[in-house]
Amino acid sequence: MDSPNKLENLRFTLDLLSALRRRMHEDGEDLLTYLIDMACLEASDRLKQSENEKGPRHGGTDHAGRPTFG
Repeated sequence: MDSPNKLENLRFTLDLLSALRRRMHEDGEDLLTYLIDMACLEASDRLKQSENEKGPRHGGTDHAGRPTFG
């Protein structure tokens, strides 16, 4: 299970990246917007994975979000 700090850090990172993405998009910086989008997707995926892993005591979830037992 991930520590609360890790989840907090991922949420903070996602918020910061989202703000940067908006600013770059408004300034017409297409390449930077795309690259930040990719970083946002990665942060979002890691956040979802970390939140799923802290679920019930069955061992977490697999890559598709299904419970794993064992």
